[in-house]
Amino acid sequence: ANSTLARLDCANNNIADLGCGQLAEALRTNSALTWLGLASNSIGNEGCQRMAEALSVNRCVTNLDLRLNKIGDSSLKHVSESLATNCTLTSLSIGSLVGNEGLKHLSNALKKDSSTLATLHLGNNAFKHEGLQQLSKALAANRSVTDLGFESNDIDDQGCHFLSQALAVNATVTR
Repeated sequence: ANSTLARLDCANNNIADLGCGQLAEALRTNSALTWLGLASNSIGNEGCQRMAEALSVNRCVTNLDLRLNKIGDSSLKHVSESLATNCTLTSLSIGSLVGNEGLKHLSNALKKDSSTLATLHLGNNAFKHEGLQQLSKALAANRSVTDLGFESNDIDDQGCHFLSQALAVNATVTR
């Protein structure tokens, strides 16, 4: 296994599920890589599931960027489940197809005391205020997230209401 490469940026390529799965397999034994950028590729649910499985055992990756892929609700379910055992991931950027159901899964993970995520960016997704309501409930209790991003979603006034309620009681979100 590579013991020196700390950052790998593979954004804006044509990596699909197969390639993501191969990278995920390498992460299972990697002891150096802390930052993995896979934004703007063609990674779908299968590739994301393999990455989530690798994150369940990986103890090095702190930053994972999966923005602007073909990742939907079922993918976020797998990632959320991996957060239950991963104690090193502190930054997650994900999406393009995540909806309300995906936020429900993520919310369950963020409610746990073991959550280590400090940065959570969910831009360019498809969730609405119903999903944001679930996430806001989790954020009200979460003590690890300090940086949130929701750009380019379909958040309306009701969604802002839910978010403002969470931020009124959450003392850790600073950005």
